[in-house]
Amino acid sequence: MQKISIKLAALGATAVFACGVFAAGGAAATSLAAAAGADDYYAPITATKGDELLGQIHDLITTTHTHYTSYDDSKKYGPTTDPALNGETGVVEFYTHETIAEWTLNGGDPGRWNREHVWAQALSKDSTGRQLWGREGGGADLHHLRPSEVKMNSDRGDKKYGEVVNGSPIYSRTTSGANSQIGGYQAGGVFEPLDFAKGDVARIVLYVYTHYNTYANVHGTTNGASNSQEESYFGTLPITNIVSAASEEAAFDLLLEWNELDPVDAIETTRNEAVFNIQHNRNPFIDHPEYAAAVWGDAELGGGTGEQGGTGEPEHTHSYGYRDLDEANHTKYCTGCEEVNVSEPHVYDSATDTTCNLCGHERTVGGGTQGGSGEQGGTQGGTSGGTSGGTQGGEQGGTQGGEQGGTPEVKPESKPGCGGVIGIAEGGMFAAAAVAVIAAAVILHRRKG
Repeated sequence: MQKISIKLAALGATAVFACGVFAAGGAAATSLAAAAGADDYYAPITATKGDELLGQIHDLITTTHTHYTSYDDSKKYGPTTDPALNGETGVVEFYTHETIAEWTLNGGDPGRWNREHVWAQALSKDSTGRQLWGREGGGADLHHLRPSEVKMNSDRGDKKYGEVVNGSPIYSRTTSGANSQIGGYQAGGVFEPLDFAKGDVARIVLYVYTHYNTYANVHGTTNGASNSQEESYFGTLPITNIVSAASEEAAFDLLLEWNELDPVDAIETTRNEAVFNIQHNRNPFIDHPEYAAAVWGDAELGGGTGEQGGTGEPEHTHSYGYRDLDEANHTKYCTGCEEVNVSEPHVYDSATDTTCNLCGHERTVGGGTQGGSGEQGGTQGGTSGGTSGGTQGGEQGGTQGGEQGGTPEVKPESKPGCGGVIGIAEGGMFAAAAVAVIAAAVILHRRKG
């Protein structure tokens, strides 16, 4: 497997994230919704896994695909669906994420862009040899076509996606024809994109497979076609046509791996919304990347969608813990989702009691708690000082030693988030040194939450 890790710089576009975390195979994938209306779009999805879920997704994206674009439309809409990053002029190149300023004039100009069929045209043939698309149907679907630098597109050609070992790099080019940026590696007729494009590839391939397989192949009930021309866009489309793998299961496993490796980014959410406004359908694997593992893996949508409630995210029970405090209150946060619950006051036994019964927070009473004096050997802080040489760290200081006399005392660690670390303070001669050491340790090690 050709390994390369390249961090993408600031995207210059804003992704809209739906709250929720989906876990599959021990790893987490965040569920994204590109627009406020996305959840309404998915209301018909009630299944939680497997073939039933696949069929419902197929029916949804085909029946809402009410405007089939032309191949030429991708040239017109490119700057809208794939705007260059950071406010630059042009489009963002699919495999390298660099900016390409201009459309190719004659189809072969290096350093310019044309249209990349992510699922290559030559690889869209069904079992009878019929090619499902060229420049219509799936071959003109804006969810499928991406801008690509001319030479990068040509060198990728109709290679299947997969993992390669000791592959040769494929470069985009400048307008002078010089190598610009690596877009992936190829070997033996297989192309492996860079890590930051693998998820994009996987989610487009899964969309194309789910959409353009005729409904009977993917457990749906309709192709949503309004005429015989649109019905001709559908057929039998094996996943191994486009993914180099020993079996269909292995092909889907690789796509699931890439879907998790490279999470949805702002480039994808921006274009998903833009294409929705043109075609009126969405790519569900961008809005809900967790659908992939629920269909082709072992996962299940925890909360259901649509009438079952939720958006395909697992149910979540809040678990609150103390995470912050001041002299009067401590605040509870959910340890799972960071939702703030309430701020509630500290609880003391009496007006002179210094220790909160809920969290162990030490307060000052009447200008300082009764810290032991130096001769007595106790040390106690307080931002206000304490009495007779007392010292205290944490929010109010942070260390407390023996109280009222020179016998060292061990107190249990305070509850999370209430800011103190309870220690031992030796009396007498060790008091001053202990305070200095413990105070430094508190500053370094004090944790919030």
